[in-house]
Amino acid sequence: MNEAEKSKRITVGTIIISWILILLYFCLGVAGGWVSKPSAFASVIQPKKGRQRINAAAYVRGGMMKFLIAAALVLSSSLCLAEDLPEDTDQIKSLTAEQAADLVSKAKGLLSLDGLTSIDKDVAQELAKVKGSLFLNGLTSIDKDVAQELAKFKGRLFLSGLTSIDKNVAQELAKFERGYLSLGGLTSIDKDVAQELAQFKGRELTLGGLTSIDKDVAQELAQVKGGLSLYNLTSIDKDVLKILKAKPGIMLPVK
Repeated sequence: MNEAEKSKRITVGTIIISWILILLYFCLGVAGGWVSKPSAFASVIQPKKGRQRINAAAYVRGGMMKFLIAAALVLSSSLCLAEDLPEDTDQIKSLTAEQAADLVSKAKGLLSLDGLTSIDKDVAQELAKVKGSLFLNGLTSIDKDVAQELAKFKGRLFLSGLTSIDKNVAQELAKFERGYLSLGGLTSIDKDVAQELAQFKGRELTLGGLTSIDKDVAQELAQVKGGLSLYNLTSIDKDVLKILKAKPGIMLPVK
């Protein structure tokens, strides 16, 4: 379901609740004898104490109705927002920022949203607040703004669905300063991307999709500030191997 359809459902739900409240208001009015502010004539013929009782009843009823309408509108909007999300979070295909915030508040150490293929900056900002592990392996591409928000995450972040990233995205992801970042879907990177990723200062950056790299890329990756895993390299020439082994924090295949 796309954002337009969700917005339409929320609007329809709110309208329905509003009409129900209007009908309820009329029913209460009929049942209460339509007590309202006394007319000028009624003010003349009614005793002072009687007029005070009528005014008090009218004010109380009016206040109660205002509170009821406001509370029901808020509740109906919340229900319409929540009803679309399946129990299995990996089946979620799209999210609003409000829905993301709700999921984060309920997450207990892990949130898996591998069904998402794209997210915007606002959603990324909310998801970055998850404590523990965040799985977004369904994302096939992200822009600089989304990368900037995700880099604020402080746990284990999995972005293995990304098959390629540009220099700007790499620059933002490299600001990931805490925890573990998996970019296992990257099957190749150029020198510029490698140069940016080398600024990574987190516990471990995993590039498990790389099976071979050239000397230029190796020289850039060897400057990595944090941990780096290249456990899946199957083709390494002597020069590349020498460069990578010179950096103790780089994890290479065990042979």
